[in-house]
Amino acid sequence: MTESAIAPDTAADATTEAVSRLLGLEATAIRRMTGGGNNKLYRVETAAGETLVAKHYFRQPSDNRD
Repeated sequence: MTESAIAPDTAADATTEAVSRLLGLEATAIRRMTGGGNNKLYRVETAAGETLVAKHYFRQPSDNRD
C-alpha cells in the first residue's frame, strides 16, 4: 500500500486519540494510507520512535450492528 498526506479529519483525530488512550503513546505524525476498502488505514509515528498501522472502521449511523 502507498501513503498519502491527509487533511485533518475526524477519523484521523479519533485514531490519534485512541493511540494515546489505549496504548499510552504520543502520536507525532499520522498519514492516511491508500487501500483498506471502505475502512481508513493510517500510518502512525510515535514519540517513542515506533511506527504503527491503525485501522478506522467505517460505521454508518443507521447500521446498528456492532
